[in-house]
Amino acid sequence: MVWALSRQAERWPELDTTPVNTEGLPPRDAAFAHAIYDAALRRWVTLEWVLNRHLRQPLSGMKPGARAVLIGGAAQMLLLDRVPVHAAINESVEWAKKHLSGSLAGMVNGVLRNVWRDILTQTSDDRLHSPTRRAEWTGSRFEIPLPDGSCRVLREPVLPEDPHERLRVVTSCPQSLYEHWLGSHGEATARAQAVHLLATPPTIINIAHRRGSLPEQLEALSVPHSQRGSRVWTGPRSELSSLLSKNPDLWVQDSSSAACVMALAEFAPAARGAKVLDLCAGQGTKTRQLASVFADATVVASDPDEARLQTLRHVGAGLANVRVVEASEVAVAGAGAALVLADVPCSNSGVLARRIEARYRWSLAQLERLVAVQREILTTAASLVAPGGVVIYSTCSIEREENQQQAAWASGLGLELVRERATLPEGAPGGPDTAYRDGAYFAVLRRTRA
Repeated sequence: MVWALSRQAERWPELDTTPVNTEGLPPRDAAFAHAIYDAALRRWVTLEWVLNRHLRQPLSGMKPGARAVLIGGAAQMLLLDRVPVHAAINESVEWAKKHLSGSLAGMVNGVLRNVWRDILTQTSDDRLHSPTRRAEWTGSRFEIPLPDGSCRVLREPVLPEDPHERLRVVTSCPQSLYEHWLGSHGEATARAQAVHLLATPPTIINIAHRRGSLPEQLEALSVPHSQRGSRVWTGPRSELSSLLSKNPDLWVQDSSSAACVMALAEFAPAARGAKVLDLCAGQGTKTRQLASVFADATVVASDPDEARLQTLRHVGAGLANVRVVEASEVAVAGAGAALVLADVPCSNSGVLARRIEARYRWSLAQLERLVAVQREILTTAASLVAPGGVVIYSTCSIEREENQQQAAWASGLGLELVRERATLPEGAPGGPDTAYRDGAYFAVLRRTRA
């Protein structure tokens, strides 16, 4: 686990999305390793703040191995239950002795013991005890919020005095992102989106296109979501994989992501065999939706990324009305489409509770680059849709630069805005999974000129 965190520290903030490898570990040890790893990555900014109080140089300037063992040790102490603090410290020190050096092991020991003193509770008889846990996070400088809505109560006011900086730190929200939200969305929305980052996203199953009754296994291991056509999976991941492989008309998809295709029924191509183009199909989730909603149409799907294209080919192989083509073939295969879906690459700011790596790499420079890419794709979509046809522009972003402003810009391409919908993420720590949703945007754009 520490080696995996070390690789992430070396790449920071461009995290590797490959899951930590726990092959060969007993199930209990593997689950524990995953818990440490996930907690460390999700709350890296929080842990870094706490550790920096006791470091002579910032954590960011240390070697990856030292950063990793400190982050992993602090994650166990601050964020996980039923982990004896002395065990977390001893294991971290032993790893440092073996893989770093004696001096660094001493530093790890000293820093983690100081963090321990921060979080211990001092009672009326001046004895120190294990940290307490409060049922509800109030936002004070003494509290580290946890995903279930509770908080770890600290002995010292460890967190920043400024309320905005404190919120940013405890939610592990990068400064540039939080400041952008404040300027673009206002304080209330910025605070809500930062707190949303603490929530544990549930697995949502799209059942809207199911043919026939639901499998008994799904009925037993899921509950209805607040959005019609979705259910929240409550069973083990191993059983979910088996269920989905046997039922290709069921798939994992948040209700906000599904909304853009579900809203298109009234724009269905009139002629049987008409062409629908999925321009940036990714791994084919919305391709499946298009194939179901427009069952009489031919869905042409492509993606410029070779790895995603291979996954897309696998998805398309099981759908009779889907044709997967290389990116170089799109200009011919997609020309004259009655409907074009442009589900464009974006900042992912509506799904940052799920996409941890996207949270940390966010920047204004990246936003500007993505806006330019999105306009290139919109230009391609406008050139391929038939006169009178419809382009659906969609993102999983909440930024106006990527959403409403792009729809307005598309008017210069001869695309008239017919409808748009912006959805903010919902779901706070400890809130019901059935009310959780990602953020997303879509615009229905009709081509008005030949």
